[in-house]
Amino acid sequence: MQNLAAGDHVLTMSDDGKRFVASEVAFFIHAEMNRTSLFYTVTTVSGHQISVTPDHYIRVENNGYVIASQLTLNHSLFVTHLNYPVRIRSIKKEFKMGLFSPVTFAGTILVNDVFASCYCLNNLRGTHYEKHHLYAPFRLWILMSLADIPAKAVHRLLVINPLDETILTDDVLVTGTYKYF
Repeated sequence: MQNLAAGDHVLTMSDDGKRFVASEVAFFIHAEMNRTSLFYTVTTVSGHQISVTPDHYIRVENNGYVIASQLTLNHSLFVTHLNYPVRIRSIKKEFKMGLFSPVTFAGTILVNDVFASCYCLNNLRGTHYEKHHLYAPFRLWILMSLADIPAKAVHRLLVINPLDETILTDDVLVTGTYKYF
């Protein structure tokens, strides 16, 4: 994680956990090499391991995303190269040095072949999906700056409603699931 930079491309997985998707790192919420924090190191029965802060979202079978502190040995995680979710074998709490939280345009990332969210539960609260909608303006701003699109080109966008995933524009109502900008 410490070697990643905004603009780098990383692998993630589709929401169903069945195919790889490349996504660009948009920005970092945290990039603190010398910060010590509590981590939950989760190991699956297949030997895959991920270390995340207690409030970090992890994709689990049947429940969408759960924060690490709520994981149990009854949960199964999505792991690359396997066609099925993998049961958790152990969860260990430990303090580690370095706190990195890259945000991709997809809102997810593969860490040691384990499918994880880029978001955590913090003072803003909300689910993984609500956080992804919350950070949409930042991702849009980054894309506009990369493409050198003038701000007036997006003036027609009036409302983004993350609760029912509806986007209203001047004359058009478009519904569906929006995961990329």
